[in-house]
Amino acid sequence: MPALLGFELCQKMKELLVSSEPVAYLDAAGSAALEARRESLGDTLRRPFAIQTDGAEVRWWTFAGGRINHTLKYALELTEGWKAIPDNFAVRVSGDGVSDGALRDAVGRMNSAGSWDDPVWMGELLARLPLYRLSKFQDALPDRLAVEMVGAYFLDPAGARRLVSQLEIG
Repeated sequence: MPALLGFELCQKMKELLVSSEPVAYLDAAGSAALEARRESLGDTLRRPFAIQTDGAEVRWWTFAGGRINHTLKYALELTEGWKAIPDNFAVRVSGDGVSDGALRDAVGRMNSAGSWDDPVWMGELLARLPLYRLSKFQDALPDRLAVEMVGAYFLDPAGARRLVSQLEIG
C-alpha cells in the first residue's frame, strides 16, 4: 500500500522548494541537496498550474498529498481514459491526446462539471479502486461498505475539488 502524506505537509515541502531562504538546521550535504532540488523544480512550482511535459507524459506537480492525488488519478482515468500514476507530490499522466493543454482542459472541466456532487460519477470513481485489505474484518463487510472503507482511506474528493477550484488554469 502506498504511504500517503497529508496536504499540509506536502504544501510545507513545496514552500521550502520555492523559497530561496536557507534552512538553518540542514548540514552542508542537506543544503546542497535542497538547492539542487530548488534549481530543478523551483521555477515550475512557482507557476499557478505546475506542469512539466516529458515526451508523451505530463507531470502535474500538485504537492497535494497522496489522498488528493489518488482522487485526481481516478478522476482523470474516468473522464479522459488516460493512465495516471499518483504519488504525494505529483500525478504523472500519459495516454492518447495527453498534452499540457489537454490536461489543463481536463482539469478545467473537472472544476466546472458537477461531477464531484454526482453520486453515480463518484460511485464509478470508487469502483476503480483496488480492494486493498485494510482490516482483518473487511471481508465481513458488504461489498459496498468495503469499497467505501477503501475509498475513505485513499481518496479525498473534497480536497481534490478544493484544489482544482483554486487553480489558475489559464
